[in-house]
Amino acid sequence: MSGLDPQNPQSEASDDDHTTPGQAQQEAPLHCAICLDDENENEESSSSDAGRRIVRFVYLPCCGADGREAASTTRICSYCVVLLSTPTGDGRRVGRCPRCRSWIAVTRTSPPGNDSNGGVDAIEIEAVDSAGRCRCCQQVKSHLIDASRSVCDACYLGQRLPLVYECQRCQGYQRIPHPMYRYQAAVDEFGATSWACHGQCGDFTMWRIKPDQVRFIPFGEIPVTWGEDYIQVARERVQEARLGNRQGVGDPDTGGVMGSLCCVS
Repeated sequence: MSGLDPQNPQSEASDDDHTTPGQAQQEAPLHCAICLDDENENEESSSSDAGRRIVRFVYLPCCGADGREAASTTRICSYCVVLLSTPTGDGRRVGRCPRCRSWIAVTRTSPPGNDSNGGVDAIEIEAVDSAGRCRCCQQVKSHLIDASRSVCDACYLGQRLPLVYECQRCQGYQRIPHPMYRYQAAVDEFGATSWACHGQCGDFTMWRIKPDQVRFIPFGEIPVTWGEDYIQVARERVQEARLGNRQGVGDPDTGGVMGSLCCVS
């Protein structure tokens, strides 16, 4: 009669079962923290994997020092990086790092959906560290997002995507070519930095973003004080972009809802 040895509860375990919890965790496939697609190292699609996108993880130079990138289990795939970035006039795409929210630039890419597996085959990412005087605001800034045209991050965002804000004094609405949401401590509070009201006020007043405009704030730009989960925001943006691409209404090359820079030629 077989039974468990009370001194050795694992006595009936199979001789082939030598997997430790650490090994099981190590062998589990990594997945993208945004789209949640699993790593797929086999680049040859079988008939059962037809249409499956090959997942490739990117190296994020802004938060990958001292070997942290290779050891991190929070990985981001190339497809999500491209979808969460927008094109600039110098041939790159720029956006925020999904981990640390630093500015990054995609310097080489094949657009989503153009290769056989629907993914992005190869991209190179670099930290945006160009500093200098912005051609739009004439201020010296630490991040020139469109370096070829000397445009800082605030002017780049404001000119590509001018959002609608409410004036604190006259309650009128105005489209402002500057990311005024950056100065709001909360989504429903007026900011601490003024802008000229072209309505009844005719003066510099405080502003807050119109509620229906919040969804257009670029990924990684929502102020930390608002308490938003920016990874969840990234997931929602990627899902929307994927749905738009499938329906033929999304355009990853133009950055979706973003228009063109109007302060420079």
